[in-house]
Amino acid sequence: MRTRTLLAICLGLIVGLSAILPAFAGRPPVEPPPKHYDPPQQPYTEEDFDAVWLEINNDVKFDGEKIIHRVHRKLRVLTERGADLYLEVGIRYNRHWEQLEVEEIKTILPDGTELVPMDDAVHDVPLVRQRVYSDARKRIFDMPGVSVGSTIEYTYTITETFPVPGEFQDWCTFQDWMPTRDVEYTLTVPEDYLMYLDWDVLMTNGIEELPLTFTSEGNTYIWSAEKIPGIRPEPGMPEYESVAPAILISSLDSWDQIGDWWMTLLDEAIVPTSKIEEKVAGLVAGLETKEERIAAIYHWVIQNTKYVGLEFGIGGFQPYPAATTFQNGYGDCKDGTALLVTMLRIAGEEAYPVLINATGDVRPDLPILWFDHAIVAVPLDEKQNGCEWLFLDTTAWTNSYGDVPVSDQAKWALIAGLDDGTRHELVQSPLYPAEWNYWRVSQELHLASDGELTAMVHWETLGFYNMYWRWLFKSLSEGQKRYFFESYAGLIIPGAHVEWYKVSDLNDYQQPVQISLLMAGEGAQFYGEGKLMSFKIPMTIGPQRGLVKEAWRYYPFLVGLPSKVEQSTVVSLPAGWEIDSMPEGFIIASYWGGILIDYTTDGRTLLVNNITEAVSYKELPRRMYNGYVGAQDEYAKHLQLAILLKKSGQ
Repeated sequence: MRTRTLLAICLGLIVGLSAILPAFAGRPPVEPPPKHYDPPQQPYTEEDFDAVWLEINNDVKFDGEKIIHRVHRKLRVLTERGADLYLEVGIRYNRHWEQLEVEEIKTILPDGTELVPMDDAVHDVPLVRQRVYSDARKRIFDMPGVSVGSTIEYTYTITETFPVPGEFQDWCTFQDWMPTRDVEYTLTVPEDYLMYLDWDVLMTNGIEELPLTFTSEGNTYIWSAEKIPGIRPEPGMPEYESVAPAILISSLDSWDQIGDWWMTLLDEAIVPTSKIEEKVAGLVAGLETKEERIAAIYHWVIQNTKYVGLEFGIGGFQPYPAATTFQNGYGDCKDGTALLVTMLRIAGEEAYPVLINATGDVRPDLPILWFDHAIVAVPLDEKQNGCEWLFLDTTAWTNSYGDVPVSDQAKWALIAGLDDGTRHELVQSPLYPAEWNYWRVSQELHLASDGELTAMVHWETLGFYNMYWRWLFKSLSEGQKRYFFESYAGLIIPGAHVEWYKVSDLNDYQQPVQISLLMAGEGAQFYGEGKLMSFKIPMTIGPQRGLVKEAWRYYPFLVGLPSKVEQSTVVSLPAGWEIDSMPEGFIIASYWGGILIDYTTDGRTLLVNNITEAVSYKELPRRMYNGYVGAQDEYAKHLQLAILLKKSGQ
């Protein structure tokens, strides 16, 4: 008899908090308001929704080899829009791992008449993302007679073989974008397979309690709930998986179990060949340091491996051999990972394959095969951003060595194959601080006495901005680049045109992207019979727009990754003119970050600095949302203020 620990964990939200920004050093840290924040509980209502779930029943049985999911769903259409939205029913499955059997599907009209889909109205379609091909399928049913008041009811069974032999995992969410009258999740496992230890069912980020009940009978466990409010979307809210109450269930003992299994799939992929060895020798020839060698190999892989995912059968987890990816010049994340690990090891560098979730995250206390991405880890001589590992993503084809894409930061990552393949380690990837994601815009402006404004603009980028602008400009033709810069010039100086522009060598991944351009336009207006001139500083950076204050905020607000954006402007004023008035300095130092605009003068030269910086967390607590919106509004108002000049001696 074997004993397993069965865990049920809600996909929750942990908000990391940090101190105020370096850019605003000297000012005391601003803590969150201490006031109590208690929004009213979201009431159960079916008003303003297009449909309602009448029943959702998930009955799951695991027999030690197979997982059998029997699902019953019943939906009532409430609006004309709902009749259009739910005209089709789609059931997802994987034709390799899963067998789908639809037992019943029908539309029940308000008068009780039952209609079933025609044979020609049933379609099995592949779920293809861009250049990703797999066994994922969706069976679509075009439902007859769907109208306001009709009910759609269906029952199906999916029999699944879990990739790790003898194990299983499952999950269930208890809230949807529409209200649910009744939901039940039942799990049955073999008598000697699991031992009940603890159910840790967290609520929706502590916002309100879900009326969830739990009962057990032998080795059958049942969760049920009634009258669950529908999720009402809020601007900038976290993804569905982070706000919907859920349980995750896994029979895996440890992360080592996943690492051991994955390594058996990697053994035939991380294999050197003479051609790969020859390429590595050429890439590292003459390079003296570890960083230079790793960077040269990494940059070659991301520039010479296009993304194509052929994920059929076990190919959803097992990479092709490094030689195949090297020869084809394409592969998905795990193929690129196998190739990069192989090349780095040929060069004598330590490198290990890594499993990570790019669209979500795992919980360190719940071993579960919940990964959707593969990257590479190399050990650092010294900790960097609190981590002993540097992570390399081969799918980030415009990324510079040393940077990590946003989706790979602050995630739990399983490093596989340590100690000659026998040990695996779950570590948390670092969240890079603001100074790593840096965009600096410097401007030299010349204002002529006739109001023409000439601007020499220079951009410098690091981190996320460096990767983004390299991606954009490598994707554009020369004609498209010119159109981009002409549009940019017209946005910051109405009617401006670009005299010339220059983009740095985008193929030199060791250097950040730099942009220079010269533009000119009518930047000023005259008043008082030509004795007064006003103009605004052209601003490339600015506030986040389109946000509205709310009486209550139910979910955290996604501020984004830590970043720093700085614009410095030097304005040469025209002869015969002097400053009559200019805006006062503007500064906000808050829990979420800071904004600073500073004006100084030196003779006939005006200096303006505009800095925005976000602190090191991604989500803003919901009670801080209105304050954040207010700060953005004040920032926007300030940028509308003009500088007024008068003729000397007036």
